[in-house]
Amino acid sequence: MYSNITGVVFETDCEIGRPSGSVQGNNLSSICTEPGSPNLPTGETVSVKAGILSPSDFSGTPRVATVTFDDAYADTNYIISLSGEDARIFTYQSKAVDGFVVNTNANGALTGEVSWFVTRVGEL
Repeated sequence: MYSNITGVVFETDCEIGRPSGSVQGNNLSSICTEPGSPNLPTGETVSVKAGILSPSDFSGTPRVATVTFDDAYADTNYIISLSGEDARIFTYQSKAVDGFVVNTNANGALTGEVSWFVTRVGEL
């Protein structure tokens, strides 16, 4: 159970119109993304992709790694968020419908993993 969170929670395993209660907080909205949910237009789904890159996934100078989606998006209208254990400024490049490249902006080897998260631009 998490507490003291403000924002929106996207739930995939919920009763229609009733949040699961797995997260509590102030000013918190729960959006059910289960197919058939009233939060989504008919036939629509929330398109979120996420993953973790290990230090061995990076190579070159500077160190870069390629993320390839299992299912490509129709276009590049998506948002990329990166976070890493190492104290670096991670950026992305070569954004495409089927993935992107993560740049560590440094030449030294990484010691920790890098997490990535992408979601389509738009509203529910």
